[in-house]
Amino acid sequence: MKPFKNKLAVTIVVLSVAFLGIIVLSIKGNSNIISSGVGGVISPLQKIVYTVNEKVKGSFDFFINFSNVLLQSSVNSFGSIAMAGYTAANNIFGFLYVTVNAVTQACMSFTSQNYGVGKWKRMDRVLIDCLILSFVAMMILGNSAYFFGPKLLTIYTSNSKVIQCGMEILLYTTVTYFLCGFMDLFPGALRGMGRSGVPMILSIIGTVGTRIVWIFWIFPNHRSLDILFISYPASWIITIVLQVICYYFVRKQLYAKMRAEA
Repeated sequence: MKPFKNKLAVTIVVLSVAFLGIIVLSIKGNSNIISSGVGGVISPLQKIVYTVNEKVKGSFDFFINFSNVLLQSSVNSFGSIAMAGYTAANNIFGFLYVTVNAVTQACMSFTSQNYGVGKWKRMDRVLIDCLILSFVAMMILGNSAYFFGPKLLTIYTSNSKVIQCGMEILLYTTVTYFLCGFMDLFPGALRGMGRSGVPMILSIIGTVGTRIVWIFWIFPNHRSLDILFISYPASWIITIVLQVICYYFVRKQLYAKMRAEA
């Protein structure tokens, strides 16, 4: 499997570079943009940002997986039907994450390139475009996943009770998934600016911290799958607020620096 994975990774990289090249070359009157893009790809700055971002993402994924283990144990307390429903719903949930993560990576990449060449005003446009793209994509895909949920869940199970349980979970995880897209984009943009540490800490506090508090203090007093999975949108909203505040101050600092250098 390892040689296959290596070949797959190489293929993805080659196709991604080719696709990015087509986009860059299709822009009118942009010899300077092309040179900036090529310089950004091969610049040491981008390599450093990439390395730091991978380390930060790895650390954040560790804490997210820890909170997911706690959530899984809470689901298990409802029995085998709930466990099967959560597993089936989580498979559908994973497809939405791939889309959100793709937009986040694009936001981080283009932000880092504009930051590297000093085109800071373009970073606002990048973030706004990615927010719109993520919102539209998740409203379509998230609501479609819930609307067609009964049919999609039959791929994994034929038990009507498991499907019902899975739909209960999808209501709080897919319909509101645009919030997760917003939550990821702000730290993605901040990482593109070279600010990795604080966004990661805020994401851990907002996402993992909220779910831990929810599981140990709110859920025991209101034991139901509805209450348990409301922790998803609740944690996303709290994290968005924290990340927007952080982005505001970082942006303010950058523009102050830009005015001072002008």
